[in-house]
Amino acid sequence: MDLSKTDMLILRQVLFAYPSNLQQPVLNNATFFFPAGEITFVVGKSGSGKSTLGNLLMKYYEPLRGDILIDGHSIQTLDADWLRQNVTLVQQQSVLFNETVYQNIAFGKQDHVAMEDVLSASETGDLGQTLIDLPKGLDTLVGSNGKSLSGGQQQRIAIARARLRDAPIVILDEATSALDQTSKHKIMEEIRKSSLRKNTEPLHLFCQFRSKQTPQRLRDRDDSRNQRLLLPPLRMT
Repeated sequence: MDLSKTDMLILRQVLFAYPSNLQQPVLNNATFFFPAGEITFVVGKSGSGKSTLGNLLMKYYEPLRGDILIDGHSIQTLDADWLRQNVTLVQQQSVLFNETVYQNIAFGKQDHVAMEDVLSASETGDLGQTLIDLPKGLDTLVGSNGKSLSGGQQQRIAIARARLRDAPIVILDEATSALDQTSKHKIMEEIRKSSLRKNTEPLHLFCQFRSKQTPQRLRDRDDSRNQRLLLPPLRMT
């Protein structure tokens, strides 16, 4: 199956609880539809199941009931390693290695990476000012777990790496939480533009904490049983 032509991602009547607390469902008969070529937001309070969606889509866990479908194919029938090559999950706590900024971005691809590709990915992560501020730019060592960088700088690098990886399905799980609203908007715009330049239609799923900054023009649908909030997708035009 070629995920670059993915039409949709569907969660259908999914019931899930973590093994450590099987009596407390995190998702209770959850049904979601995520169309390709669109940016979709899942917004909810802490503990509402936003991160759980990413964990299930990566097959870190399996639902107790229900199904998750990609183009009509149950992910239970898909090889986990293959699936994780085609789905990128960027979490709030960025994973960085004790290498240079350049190398941390380049890890997004397994084969040789050209400098122009890294620079292009850096634009998506809105890394311009960061590279100016760092003593050696792309050649700056980030330290163990990126400890020499701020939380926002770490998240920008992780987003740039995800862009370089260029997976058909991208999940950003509060991956811009350490950034200001202006930076978040810039990154969203760069993601949209980069997709249009490549003439691709990836599925972008943003999981975000519900706050007063949630755009008012996006209506939510509240499932009072488990406090899940799904906002309609922003069409990429």
